[in-house]
Amino acid sequence: MPYTKGKSSLLGSCLSVNDINQLVTNVQNRIIEKGYVTTRVVQNQNLKFGDLTLTLIPGRIDQITAVDVQASRPVYIDNSGNPANFAPAMPMQSGDLLNVRDIEQSLENFKRVPTADTDFSIAPSNRMSEPGYSDIQVKWQQDKRWRLSASVDDSGQESTAVYQGNVTLSLDNPTWHNDLLYLSYNHKPQC
Repeated sequence: MPYTKGKSSLLGSCLSVNDINQLVTNVQNRIIEKGYVTTRVVQNQNLKFGDLTLTLIPGRIDQITAVDVQASRPVYIDNSGNPANFAPAMPMQSGDLLNVRDIEQSLENFKRVPTADTDFSIAPSNRMSEPGYSDIQVKWQQDKRWRLSASVDDSGQESTAVYQGNVTLSLDNPTWHNDLLYLSYNHKPQC
């Protein structure tokens, strides 16, 4: 709903305290709907001159930090002090506007590796000089990075052998880019 254009414009209108509170709530809700969950709308407290000013405090990312990393092998750490697989998985970085959709995309990128698990939390930043900053804390764990599976089925044809055997070795995150490597061998069993 536009508040400054068209028939619903509030410019030049006399607003009650309830109208102002409803306006702030509506604007805040529209911002949250767009995914900017830490961005805030603040109204000025002095209305004696008859002017209402809404101040937008953008919610930004201060730091992205690993708060709990658990892995069954040594973790390769990049220059930022985080595991190397964090950067390719996250579409955001320090200083960006914090959008919950970016966090959701990051979570999907991490969780595509079947043996890894990740959780995110948003915490207040220690940056006192500027309001609106939050830290993204990442809890990441990967117990083992390999999986082995074997199967036998009757999905073959007479020309290729009715029974087919398969062994697959899966390596998760082998190059620290949230990647997957599958090695598979198919064979007809000797009956």
